[in-house]
Amino acid sequence: MYSILNQLELELQPKGYTIFSNRIAMMMMMMLTKLFRTVCCHSLLTMTMMVLLLLLNMSSLTIFVEAVRGGPEIVATATTTTTTTNVGSKVVPVQQQQQNDDSDIDDNDDNTIEDNLPLNRIGELEESIGFYHAIEMVENSLLFAKQSQYQKIEVHQSKFFGKMLVLDGVIQLTERDADSYNEMMAHVPMFQHANPKRVLIIGGGDGYVLKEVLKHPSVEHVDHVDLDKDVITTCEKYFPQWGDAWKDSRAHLHILDGANYVRDTPDNYYDVIIQDSSDPWFADKYGVVIPLPSGVLYEQEHICELYRILKPNGILNIQAESFNVPASLEGIITWRKTMDECGFQRSRYGSIHTSSYPTGQIGLLLGEKNPSSSSKTSSIVKRYKQIVENPGNNNNNDNNGNNNNNNNKTTYYHPPLQRGCFEIPLWVHDSIYGTEDTSDLFCKMDVDVDVDNDDFDDDDTKDDESNVVDNNDNNKDTTTATTTTTKTKSS
Repeated sequence: MYSILNQLELELQPKGYTIFSNRIAMMMMMMLTKLFRTVCCHSLLTMTMMVLLLLLNMSSLTIFVEAVRGGPEIVATATTTTTTTNVGSKVVPVQQQQQNDDSDIDDNDDNTIEDNLPLNRIGELEESIGFYHAIEMVENSLLFAKQSQYQKIEVHQSKFFGKMLVLDGVIQLTERDADSYNEMMAHVPMFQHANPKRVLIIGGGDGYVLKEVLKHPSVEHVDHVDLDKDVITTCEKYFPQWGDAWKDSRAHLHILDGANYVRDTPDNYYDVIIQDSSDPWFADKYGVVIPLPSGVLYEQEHICELYRILKPNGILNIQAESFNVPASLEGIITWRKTMDECGFQRSRYGSIHTSSYPTGQIGLLLGEKNPSSSSKTSSIVKRYKQIVENPGNNNNNDNNGNNNNNNNKTTYYHPPLQRGCFEIPLWVHDSIYGTEDTSDLFCKMDVDVDVDNDDFDDDDTKDDESNVVDNNDNNKDTTTATTTTTKTKSS
């Protein structure tokens, strides 16, 4: 009997089975066998052992071997491991059976191990690059939901990123990192212009870009055009930290189609235009581009219309997607070409780090009608200091004359990013600009300016608004601005 059990062990182990027995059990079975011989004939015992050996050669998942009448069971089971795979926002368990191909699977086996991905999450899949990312929500995260005329609007409470605005299942902003995208979309074009007074914002129904634009004391009038009134009312309630921007007397809200509004605007009307639109398309897993409604805002007809309504020294800034997505990179190249064909003398792609957006990166495309009239570094630093240190000097008053601007400080933008955002990885630079001469992309004429905040001399670094001609007067040259730059370099 002892030799038979050894044989049983040798038979099962190479097949990946585990025998739930030990030497003590073997000895007990030997004793039971002797007892069996006293009541049964030898031939019956021999027959029982032959059946036992036959069972050893079976490939079933679980084998029960009864060596003697009423004896113990020897059980062999197949070992399993479990991993998980992500499909959209769901976790699907996948069992990997480590057993023979001809083994049966135990349908009742729930011995699975899932990974630690949070089940309660909102994410976005970039199918064209196979990239998925998500943000974990708290339990019962939904704070608000409404189907507007144009899209599904939701506000969720996340575990780490604060409240989140989600439109048609796509994360638009979070309280934690909304500053990066919105501050850059607003301040890069606003500081690039020497004296922005009249501004147009297309899109940006959350109000964050508007809030940042209104921090500039030179601003006299802002037209904000958005299609969905429900987005605005939602953000007024759930994101009051920037959702109160429309209370400013300089802000004028228009619930209209952006492209139609631009077509009805007279020539040479705005100093700065910021187009904070949603994605113009998405790319499927094969890289095929599927147009979305906002795509019209990226067509040549619309870009040329924006050029038309900008003043001669005007600046355009548009949301320009992520260079990490091949279809979007092709879009950036196309939009630059469109800006060039419409008449912009210079267009540059700037990078923004935003952790809640796919791949953690998005960009802006800045178009300038007359780069020589743009602000110099010294002026940008001085203006920035005036904004963040003297908020009371701004004209940010509501319709009752009350000053609403309690805090003009920025948390992402600062003057070094005015140039630094355009310094992109080499492979992206080569993809966008190719063999084009890019010597002027980073304001090389202004590189040597000392931008140490403590070293400014008001006489040498007067604000560009006193040196650059008002946009309504196109015939005067910019000699004074050049002289100011020369003085700063030589000091």
